[in-house]
Amino acid sequence: MSAELDSLEIPYEQSQAKETLEFGDGEEVEKEFVTTSFSLVTPPRIKASFTHEGLASRVAKLFKKEIQVGDKAFDDVVYITTDTPAETTAFLKSDDVRTTILTAVTEGGNIVIDERDIVAKIPTTGDNDKPLADLVRAVLKA
Repeated sequence: MSAELDSLEIPYEQSQAKETLEFGDGEEVEKEFVTTSFSLVTPPRIKASFTHEGLASRVAKLFKKEIQVGDKAFDDVVYITTDTPAETTAFLKSDDVRTTILTAVTEGGNIVIDERDIVAKIPTTGDNDKPLADLVRAVLKA
């Protein structure tokens, strides 16, 4: 457990797993992830998922409008699905929030915010607890 995440005073669980990811060129890479699930007492105003933009999401974009934040590095990599577009757009104005999401998604992870949970699957590279705690704080303030 983490002092940074404990400071949120929100129940959470963590698990670790290794996954083999296949990239567009057919290269397979084994990565280790930490999945952190936060149990929220009240539903957040934001309901969204942030995943890697792949072929399936590009096809989906033909039929559904996706949020673009104007940050090319972020928009080119992160696929956003949301039922709360205005709140999610406001949430993504923070450079720190976008950086945390982009770091997770670029390395094969994802972040999902729903009615009662925030679930973040983040690669185990570096210390991600502070950026993750900051992201949770931003969700709770939104």
